[in-house]
Amino acid sequence: YALIHTKNTRLITRQTMKKLDELLAPHGFIRVHRSWIVPYDRIASWTTYSVSVDEKEIPIGKTYRKTVLDYLEKASR
Repeated sequence: YALIHTKNTRLITRQTMKKLDELLAPHGFIRVHRSWIVPYDRIASWTTYSVSVDEKEIPIGKTYRKTVLDYLEKASR
């Protein structure tokens, strides 16, 4: 099961994170951790180890770190 947070509600789905990542990536979402996929346009700031989305600090997993940081650097230019 995966829990999806929206502005107004929470949804539960039986999709895998991998499948959700495949579905959401073309729509401006990026996987930053094995447990987190976030919308790129809602990332307020980031460090080497985390991103800030709506004042919530979300960790960047070691597996995703290089890809995420490269993407954020490229997209912010």
